[in-house]
Amino acid sequence: MERRRRKSGAKARRRLDPRIAVAALLFVGGAWEIGVKGFAAEPRLAPSVAARVDPSNGAVLARFAQSQILRNVPVARDAARRALIQDPLSSRATLVLALAAVDSGDIAAADKLMARASELSRRESTADAWMFDLDMTQGRYADAFRRADVMLRREPGLAAQILPTLVKVSNFPPALPDLAARLAKQPPWRGAFFQAFIGSPDANLAALLEALKAAGGRPTPSELGALVERQVRLGDAAGARALWRQATGRPLPLLVNGGFEDAASVGSLGWQGERAIGRAVAITSRPDGKGAALRIDPYAVGKPRAVMNQSLLLAPASYTLRYEGFAESGMGSLEVSVRCLGSNQLLSTARSDFAQNWEAKTLSFVVPVSGCPVQQVRIATVSGRRSDPPLWIDSFNLRRP
Repeated sequence: MERRRRKSGAKARRRLDPRIAVAALLFVGGAWEIGVKGFAAEPRLAPSVAARVDPSNGAVLARFAQSQILRNVPVARDAARRALIQDPLSSRATLVLALAAVDSGDIAAADKLMARASELSRRESTADAWMFDLDMTQGRYADAFRRADVMLRREPGLAAQILPTLVKVSNFPPALPDLAARLAKQPPWRGAFFQAFIGSPDANLAALLEALKAAGGRPTPSELGALVERQVRLGDAAGARALWRQATGRPLPLLVNGGFEDAASVGSLGWQGERAIGRAVAITSRPDGKGAALRIDPYAVGKPRAVMNQSLLLAPASYTLRYEGFAESGMGSLEVSVRCLGSNQLLSTARSDFAQNWEAKTLSFVVPVSGCPVQQVRIATVSGRRSDPPLWIDSFNLRRP
């Protein structure tokens, strides 16, 4: 690996490596304040003017060196050296010397100087990015992910550059345990990582879940739901069920959260609202105090429409769906249906009429052998008249006869 780094450094003898040039631009254009008193230290003053006004000020010289690293490397190097004489703890000047070493092809010196710059300041993302690469190259994975964590916490805007690298690293078995250990600490960028991970065609979901479990962590309901949905989008319902079992240690229920008790999101594998308006549909406490239920006000919803749905990953077979409901006054009706998601093939539908006492209803359907890997149960209103009373529906239970 060291040979590779030296070889890549040889190209920099003529000009800065493109990646280092980008890092240097970030460094040159950074918004770090010098914090030195006096006219020459004024950040708005041109660095070249400031260096002439106060040539013995280490902070001023470091800023001048920074401004020259992409224009005149020898001048930048000389200014950085003079800055370090005045201020041996200048991370900015040290970083300029590191970039100058890259330009001359001395990667070993650049490694040492980048490490020093990173030690001197916790705000040198250029040095941290370099050291992340070096730590990965030399197998110091825990240190590499610690640096990535620091960068992402300090500058969330760097996520677009850092997270794709972490997703690729998740496919590298030697580094995966340390990455999972960092994720298990619930860093603030974990959600963004899972989004990037799920969106990658090369993501190894099973390997990540196993490593996360070994590190004492587990996916949140929303993360798990997104992971499973990824497999569903790929048409792999069996793989989605296997992933759920691996993550939770339990088989995927035929229907999730049938009693509306669990507020945690599991994506489309839990209840999702459709086009309901305002407070026309709400999961709230049942009037009889027996847990939560779904309350629907058909008149507030307006014209007949689906208001709630849930995706199902059922194997081909016969099923019976049971649920119960009641109307707050008079009589009211809701429609419950099951369809094949994608083709929208209707498997079964029933209009359920409810009075002022809780009453159970059933709906039977058959999942075909082919063409229906994912199904969806929908709850819909059947009218939107002013006289329609609010309705409650609850206790969904799905089973094979």
